[in-house]
Amino acid sequence: MITAYLDESGTHRNQDVVPPMLSLGCYISTQEQWGYFNREWQEVLDEAGLDRFFHVNKFENRKREYADWTDEKRLKIYKMLQGIIKRRVKKGIAADRKSVV
Repeated sequence: MITAYLDESGTHRNQDVVPPMLSLGCYISTQEQWGYFNREWQEVLDEAGLDRFFHVNKFENRKREYADWTDEKRLKIYKMLQGIIKRRVKKGIAADRKSVV
């Protein structure tokens, strides 16, 4: 069986002032691979000292739990997470208001 995980991101502020933005990311894989993915992902989060989630926005902007990470730690953890995605995900899809990639 194939399963998809989706996440949206967008502008949720006053839409009269800021035009609404929307992007959507989707990864597709088998249930078996998602099982491996979840275990491996949690191992990396544990090693990084993170609770349950990896927040790219906070990571990229060095906010909150990522504020004191060295460049070496940032690169190491990011590469480990990318490796899990490459090994376990069958297909990735991204879309915004105007296009599908």
